[in-house]
Amino acid sequence: MERMANYCPKCGTRNLRSAHMCEKCGTQLGSSTAARNPDMPFAHSRALDQPEKTFLGIVPRSATGVIVGLVIMAIGVLLCIWSIALFIGSAEGVTDDPLDTAIDAVGAFVVLILGAIMAAIGGTIFTIGTIWFLYKMVSKR
Repeated sequence: MERMANYCPKCGTRNLRSAHMCEKCGTQLGSSTAARNPDMPFAHSRALDQPEKTFLGIVPRSATGVIVGLVIMAIGVLLCIWSIALFIGSAEGVTDDPLDTAIDAVGAFVVLILGAIMAAIGGTIFTIGTIWFLYKMVSKR
């Protein structure tokens, strides 16, 4: 029967109090590592005490996905708007040369598809980034 737990200072694995080495990573366990917090291993509690790292010293790293997603989404939306301008431009020259008009219309359609794909990818990154950011904010408490 286990009397008290002994948490590994390296990986946070719960070991028997009498253990001299960690069951998971093999780190030497001393008497100073004995049962710090039974609900949270030492390695994890130490990580929560440190401030969150930032990207370029401005944005919390956990919010980077939100920003990247917004930028990619914005580029996708701008490409979709530009494709509309290309469609309008191709419709203006219909009487000149039908082949050029068709090529312009296909080019506008390709830009529209690329814009829609970028907006979808950006939206996905934004959603995942937002969930990750909220998770990090809640787990700090």
